[in-house]
Amino acid sequence: MAQRLAPGQKPLRFVVFSWDGAGEDSQKPFSHFREVGKKYHANMTYFLSGVYLLPEGKRELYDPPKRSVGSSDIGFNDTGGIRNTITQVRDAWEDGDEIGTHFNGHFCGPDGGVGTWSVDQWKSEINQAKTFVKSWKANDPDLKGEQPLPFDFDKELIGGRTPCLEGQRNAVAAARAMGFRYDSSGVDNQV
Repeated sequence: MAQRLAPGQKPLRFVVFSWDGAGEDSQKPFSHFREVGKKYHANMTYFLSGVYLLPEGKRELYDPPKRSVGSSDIGFNDTGGIRNTITQVRDAWEDGDEIGTHFNGHFCGPDGGVGTWSVDQWKSEINQAKTFVKSWKANDPDLKGEQPLPFDFDKELIGGRTPCLEGQRNAVAAARAMGFRYDSSGVDNQV
């Protein structure tokens, strides 16, 4: 239950750590920041791009707004990259970290970028990101024997950050309609 501060009492301070992309590639950024968090006893939010769980050979499953089917400005992944990313996502969640969404193709700028998308286009992007996270095993036969994620992404996904911090107005409207609780693309206009 919330309580008022006593006169002169200072509020707790919270520092938010969050990372875009949340993919584990050869540079190992995801595991690096997880180790930093453990070292300093800090929980973090990792914003996972759905296409990081989609193999290059299945790129045609992604139908981005205002772009051709199978396009992505951040590419797709291979079996090893998906396996490593899933391991990091699983371990991060089990450590108490949050997994949010960074959506998919990371399209920026005025020429069809996320800042030009309608609310319905954002809803499509969110649905596709959720689908890629939930269907990573089905999309790569070499991963069928891997452990599933230990959480229901539909229930756990409560927030995101837009690519290049663009398109917040329509992204927030779509996110609100889809049950999100926050958007970290700015400092105001929250869900």
